[in-house]
Amino acid sequence: METGAYPVVRKRITRRRGFSRLRVAVVLPVFLLAIGCATKTPFDKEKARQLIEESSSWRGPAAPEVYVDPRFRPSPTTRRDLLKVVTGDVQRGLLGIGGETATAVFTWRWLEGYSRGKVFQSKAAFSNTSDGWRVDDDLLRKTLWAAERAEGERNSGERPGSRD
Repeated sequence: METGAYPVVRKRITRRRGFSRLRVAVVLPVFLLAIGCATKTPFDKEKARQLIEESSSWRGPAAPEVYVDPRFRPSPTTRRDLLKVVTGDVQRGLLGIGGETATAVFTWRWLEGYSRGKVFQSKAAFSNTSDGWRVDDDLLRKTLWAAERAEGERNSGERPGSRD
């Protein structure tokens, strides 16, 4: 069927290859659900204990504002002792794709020094990264020092040579 000098070319309608909106709408939720259901690294009280004891904040010194007797000389046994992890709660993001975080409440004490034998309670935060669970060192240091400061304020009347 020719009209005039030029032949009529019929365009053939072809479908585009690639991702259509329908494919994306079907595949994306399935993919996200599969990622969210992936096996996660378990978190329990023993894992919390291990991460707390390995952190630099745990091995660090007492809060600078806390009164320490100037006659006291630190020794290798001047360290914190984790008594018990009381609770450990894990929170997961939406469909498991927002990552995992956890909090743990624990009791501890100093083995030597001004606060020796006094039991403190603090809180630690954790996050699950691609390398596994990590403790939030800054928050851990703040909660340890807050517990020490609170105890120091309660016992501020016990300082030798203090005047009322």
